[in-house]
Amino acid sequence: MKQDKKEKRNNILYSVLGFVLGIAMCGIGIYGMILNRIESQEYKNTTDKLLRKQSELV
Repeated sequence: MKQDKKEKRNNILYSVLGFVLGIAMCGIGIYGMILNRIESQEYKNTTDKLLRKQSELV
């Protein structure tokens, strides 16, 4: 009986931990997409010809 209680508690703990980590990874992914869009807009609005020339070469 004691073992079942401990095992059940561990299962719940790991389920909650997995859920929280999954949500955190989704949040990090969304943050990355937003950051990428901001950088893209800044690149499109730049007037620095040297920056554009170097990125075209790469």
